[in-house]
Amino acid sequence: MDDLNEMVVRAALQDHIDAGRTPTEAAGEVRFLDEVMFEQGIATKDAVKESRRIIESWLAETLGVSAHEMNAELQGADEYTRFLHEKVVTKPDQMPITEEAWREWRQAR
Repeated sequence: MDDLNEMVVRAALQDHIDAGRTPTEAAGEVRFLDEVMFEQGIATKDAVKESRRIIESWLAETLGVSAHEMNAELQGADEYTRFLHEKVVTKPDQMPITEEAWREWRQAR
């Protein structure tokens, strides 16, 4: 992947932060959207893998955490991604809306 893809992923993460997400939630949402795009045939497996690498790098930089602490944050992002898969309805050729599920996630925490 090139620098443009990294800029796009990082911009998406920042958009989620700007929408009120924590860094871990932003990582979980972008991972969720990547998975949906893969399921819909919009993104390749390699693109999703590269995006995940960028997300993990961004999360570590953003939080300034050690490798041990990073594992906990990644587990939190994974948990949120699974939650979104359970709660968000996805439709072919439409990007899912995660706002309502995010509110439910926050209320449960």
